[in-house]
Amino acid sequence: ILCDSCYSACPVLAVNPDFIGPFALTRVYRYTSDARESDMATTIANVQSNGIWDCTLCGECTAVCPQGIDPKMDINMLRGTAAKLGYMDPNFQAMDFSGGFGGF
Repeated sequence: ILCDSCYSACPVLAVNPDFIGPFALTRVYRYTSDARESDMATTIANVQSNGIWDCTLCGECTAVCPQGIDPKMDINMLRGTAAKLGYMDPNFQAMDFSGGFGGF
């Protein structure tokens, strides 16, 4: 079923209406996990903005899913795939702790 319960529960959508949402990211994960997918890198590149890194992994989407789908796990797996392709959370790039012990 396409009930959109995960979208209703997602706190990210309240602050970022451009976020593509938990179900869309679950679909992307399932698509990129398919061995028949020939252009996974392009698909992963397309969800870098307003996608996988915007999710807080709070698990509200998973908690409300009446079908037992686990978008939180799927998004986390998608992040792992993206990291293997060289992508990273842009917020991590903003944190520079190279100045010394403890970042100070």
